[in-house]
Amino acid sequence: RYSFSWPRDTYIALLGYSILNYDEEIEKYYVNFLRKTQNRDGFWEQRFYTEGSLAPSWGYQVDETAAVISGAWYYYSVTKNIEFLKDNFNVLEKAVKFLIKYTNKVLDGEESLTYDIWETHKGENTYSLGSVFLALNSMLNIYNVVMGEYFKNRLRLEQIRSKKAKIEDILPKLKRHIYVEFYDEEMETFTRSNKDKVIDISSILLSSIFDVFSPREKKMKNTLERIDEKLKTPSGGYLRY
Repeated sequence: RYSFSWPRDTYIALLGYSILNYDEEIEKYYVNFLRKTQNRDGFWEQRFYTEGSLAPSWGYQVDETAAVISGAWYYYSVTKNIEFLKDNFNVLEKAVKFLIKYTNKVLDGEESLTYDIWETHKGENTYSLGSVFLALNSMLNIYNVVMGEYFKNRLRLEQIRSKKAKIEDILPKLKRHIYVEFYDEEMETFTRSNKDKVIDISSILLSSIFDVFSPREKKMKNTLERIDEKLKTPSGGYLRY
């Protein structure tokens, strides 16, 4: 009787569904649930009841929106179902428009109030920006695939090329922002946010999932060493931060 749906948590479940070929469940979630719950500005709130109405929440998490785009690309990469991308193209474009607006605010130094994955830190944080990076990269891949479906529609192709150019311009800037602002040279680790010195295990997602940096990147190796030093427990587990 839990009855809650978090877009991020559902995204994680859908990764497994994609591998197991539960295509109907995934497509129903995107077509029926996500279209119904998307905000007019393109984002999704923190959580909903399973029938689609808004559930009580205690803040905003930008990765909930980012996960929807990343999930769509992952599903396509497994199934090669071009019709799925076309059916949800407008939903994904609205979401990425919101993420581009959000990222530009971050790069311009404006306050970006979003909770991190643990819902304990509110503000600019490594996990959330990493999730946005993956989503923007995913949408770039989606555009590259979908372009072939509009080769006879010159206007639509120009629109897609223009939107691709915006993402291609913003991705290296976001990567540089994370690289410079979220790494503590004294501690030799990526920290939870750019305003504290908290070592957070979710930082390893910058290479393992979000693909912002290579695992061979010196700063990522240093981060993993600090996590092992500071967060590993006597029983072999790890603290969140």
